[in-house]
Amino acid sequence: VPFASRREGRGESSVEMYRELGALEVVNADSLSPDAARVAFEAADLIWMPGGSQVRLMKELRERELVEPLRVAHARGCVVGGTSAGTAVASDPMLAGAPEVAGIRSEVAQLEEGLGLLQGALVDQHFVERERQSRLLSAVLDGPSRLGIGISESTAALVTGSTLRVMGESVVLVYDARKAKVEPSLGKGECAAGTGVTLSVLRAGMTFELED
Repeated sequence: VPFASRREGRGESSVEMYRELGALEVVNADSLSPDAARVAFEAADLIWMPGGSQVRLMKELRERELVEPLRVAHARGCVVGGTSAGTAVASDPMLAGAPEVAGIRSEVAQLEEGLGLLQGALVDQHFVERERQSRLLSAVLDGPSRLGIGISESTAALVTGSTLRVMGESVVLVYDARKAKVEPSLGKGECAAGTGVTLSVLRAGMTFELED
């Protein structure tokens, strides 16, 4: 599902990758009508969303009326994943907009509608490499009931039920403010604050329980 990209031939590199990995059948949703894409979702074992813009990805899914069919596929047990924008879109709301937030600031992290496959969390990506800690921590302090999950490059967070398991070469960071004392906002763009926010740094093989 390569709708996050606007490149010509989008999705073809992912098709080739999965064929090389041994997948018996790989279909590029960009080559299908919306009706045919819904049928493909119903049969899929895996739905993969490559990178680009998560806002563009959601826009095209809505225009093709594929948001609900994708959610239904996930609910029946289809694995749904992606890279970059295809990762960020998993939550609802999802992080969008400019990723570089200067400082820990209230009400500056831009949130948009996401797929809502991962409940009670926000997901950020390219996390350590692009120093996106400020954006995610700002968003967590804005909404402390949601975990903040930052996924590094060449790393995966595999969620089964309420358990997150890390795979890959680097780390996943989890900010948890659910039991923290978060100070009231002083206004948009002002310093955010709180005490008791926890940080978990997880490498390959480690797990984190998402349910409080």
